[in-house]
Amino acid sequence: MFIFSGSLPLGLSPDTYQECIRIVQSRGAQAMLDTGGEPLKSGLKAQPFVVKLNIQEFISVTGCPPRDDEILSVLRQWNQRGIRLAIITMGERGTWASLEGKAYRINPPSIRAVNPVGSGDAFLAGLGAAIYDGTDLYEALTQATAIASSNALHARAGEISPKHIEQ
Repeated sequence: MFIFSGSLPLGLSPDTYQECIRIVQSRGAQAMLDTGGEPLKSGLKAQPFVVKLNIQEFISVTGCPPRDDEILSVLRQWNQRGIRLAIITMGERGTWASLEGKAYRINPPSIRAVNPVGSGDAFLAGLGAAIYDGTDLYEALTQATAIASSNALHARAGEISPKHIEQ
């Protein structure tokens, strides 16, 4: 499993993630994509196994309003184009996911976020680990949400607490 996330380094083509996704998936690995702008638009063409966007990236790339019906429609369109699992994270509003057309809604716990920076990365890392371990998708999404929430409770990005995750 390979996770392609964040901004591309200066000088790389917006097609870089698309090329990388095609390479790893042609060799039997699963690719997960979490980026925005042109690299996202290009990367979607390679049909990664998972694509995860936050709500701002979703609006920027699709131009759609952030209504649940619009979000689900786009996620299902991506499923039909070959992206098996499409996810939109919306912070305290929760997460929408569509696996091969079946919709899932995950609502996060109510927390007082200290620093939400890195929560999307924590979500994707937790999701990737759970999928790799063969965890049921709903449980994997729930774990990923707990990990992202734990990240937001810490001052430093990327710091999580097993106690928070369990709670």
